[in-house]
Amino acid sequence: MNYMLGDALIRMKNAKIAGHDEFSVPYTKLVMAVFKSILKLGYISDLKKDGQIISARLVKKNKVYMLDNLKIISRPGFRVYRDTLELRELKGPFDYVLSTSKGVLTQKEAFKDNLGGELLVELS
Repeated sequence: MNYMLGDALIRMKNAKIAGHDEFSVPYTKLVMAVFKSILKLGYISDLKKDGQIISARLVKKNKVYMLDNLKIISRPGFRVYRDTLELRELKGPFDYVLSTSKGVLTQKEAFKDNLGGELLVELS
């Protein structure tokens, strides 16, 4: 695996498509930080680290998964960066997770702290 974050996010998306409530992915610091941000947004719960494995549970509301769509924006050959003004223009029913100089934050947290950074994932 060359891109661990992409692999982890696709595993989460595949668990949703297959109807599995729980999923597990290999541990890296970046993956854990992104999943903590996704936990804050309310798409996953029960985030645990057991050795080199991260496990989590997808959140359901009225028997429907909260995670409707997941799109990986930045990848190794194509990085996407946005400054604070461009983050303000990102509107719609989407939540974004981005990597900033102060760590991995949600779009709302980055805008509040007046930070820009690399867009990692779009969630809806």
